[in-house]
Amino acid sequence: MSLKSIPEQVFQYVNPFIPPGSSVVVAVSGGGDSVALLYLLHELRGRLGLVALVVAHVNHGLRGDESDGDERLVREHAESLGVPCHCRRLEGHSIDEPGLEAWAREERYRFFDEVRTSTGIDLIATGHTLDDQAETVLMRILRGTGLNGLRGIAPLREDGVVRPLLGIGKTELESWLDYRGIGFRVDRSNDDEHLLRNRIRHSVLPQLESLQSGAAMHIAAVAADAAVQLEVLGEKVAAWIGHSFTALNDTSFRLKTDRFSDEPVASEALRGLLAARGIPPTRHHINGIVASARRTGGTFLLPGGWQYRCGGGVLFFFKVLPEFFRNVRVPGEIRAVEEGRSIRLEYLDTVPEELDSGKWTVVIDGTATGNEFIYRTISPDDTFIPFGTRREVKVLKFLSKQGVPRPLRECTGILTTRDNKPIWVHGIRLDERFRVTEATKCPIVVQSRSIL
Repeated sequence: MSLKSIPEQVFQYVNPFIPPGSSVVVAVSGGGDSVALLYLLHELRGRLGLVALVVAHVNHGLRGDESDGDERLVREHAESLGVPCHCRRLEGHSIDEPGLEAWAREERYRFFDEVRTSTGIDLIATGHTLDDQAETVLMRILRGTGLNGLRGIAPLREDGVVRPLLGIGKTELESWLDYRGIGFRVDRSNDDEHLLRNRIRHSVLPQLESLQSGAAMHIAAVAADAAVQLEVLGEKVAAWIGHSFTALNDTSFRLKTDRFSDEPVASEALRGLLAARGIPPTRHHINGIVASARRTGGTFLLPGGWQYRCGGGVLFFFKVLPEFFRNVRVPGEIRAVEEGRSIRLEYLDTVPEELDSGKWTVVIDGTATGNEFIYRTISPDDTFIPFGTRREVKVLKFLSKQGVPRPLRECTGILTTRDNKPIWVHGIRLDERFRVTEATKCPIVVQSRSIL
C-alpha cells in the first residue's frame, strides 16, 4: 500500500459509516494508531462532511511522567490542528492491579461518552486497526467463540462508536506518520506479555505472518465475512428464540427442544441467551446443551451456579440459590437478592376495595400477623391454607400441583410471622388465615419489585 493512498483507503472504508453533517469525538491516547486517526479525520473532514472534531484523552496516571508526556503530546496535536481537547486524569490505581485493563477501558468509554453528551457530538471514533481486529478474532477463537464472536470488532456500534482504521495495519499507519513528520508515543505496557492480547500481538501473529504473508489481513477478512453472515442468520435466530424461549423469572427459563435440530441457529441463539444471564457461552457448554435436547432426562451443570434439566420436550434452566433467612419489621424492606427482587412492607390507612390475592402485591391483616416478619427459604415441613380454600396443605406439595418445577419450588421465598407461620408464598399465593376482611383494623401491603 502506498503511503500517499492511506487517506483514500480510510475514506473508502469509513464513508458508509459516517453520514455527512456528523460531528466526531476522536479518542486519542497519544499512540500511533490514535494520532493517525486524528490527523486522517482532520484531513478528510471536508470529504466526509464532518462539521466538528473534538479530541478526548484519558490520562490513567499509571506510568508517571510517561502518562503525563502522552497527555502533553495529545494537547499539542489538538492545538496544532485547532481542535478542542478534553482531558481527564485518573488516580488511585497501579499498573499491576488485577482487572486493571477492564477498569481502564470502562473509564475511557465513560469519559468519551461524557464529552460527546456535553458537546452535542454524534459519534466517538477510536483507533482500532486491522491488527487489533486480527488479535481480537484470534483471542475469541482460542476461547471457543461462535459466529457472533468471530465477527470481531464492529466498524460501527449501535451506541455510535466508529472505527475508521479497521482496514489498515499498525505498521502502515506508523510509516504514514513518519512520512508526514508527525510524532507519537510508544506505550511500553503494550510489551507486557502477561496479557493474552500482547502475547498474540508479539508472538502469535508474527509466527502466522511467517507462515502466510498477510495473515492478519486474511483473519480480518474472515471477521468481515462473519458479520455479513450473521446479519442473514440474525432473523432466523430471532424467530428461533421467539418460538422456543420462555422466561419464567429472573433466575429460570425454559426452551422447547423441537427446533434444536437446526443446530447452527440453535447454537447461536443459545450463545446470546446464556451471555445475557451471565453464563459464559463456551463451545463446550453450547454443544452439551444441543446434545441434551435429545435426552428424556438428566440434570447438567453450567457455570455461575446454573443448571439445566431435560425432559418433556423442554430444557429447563435454573440458577441454584442459597438458603436465606431475613428479619423485617413494618415499615421495612427486604432485598431478596437471591431472587432478584425487593419486598416492601407498609401500613395502609384503609383496606383497598380490590385486592390481589397472591401475585407480586398482597394486602394482609396486620392484627393477625403482628409487625415483625421473617422472609426465608421454604422448608419441607411448611404448611398453609391457600387463599380461597379451607384445607391445610404442605407448601411444596401445593407448588408441585401448581406446575412449579422442583428447582423453583426449592428456592422460592416465603414470608412468615415471627413464630414461623407461613403468610405468603412469594409471588404465588396468600394464606387464607391472613387475608384482610371488613373487620381488619391494621392492613399491611406487601409489594415485590424486580431489582435487576
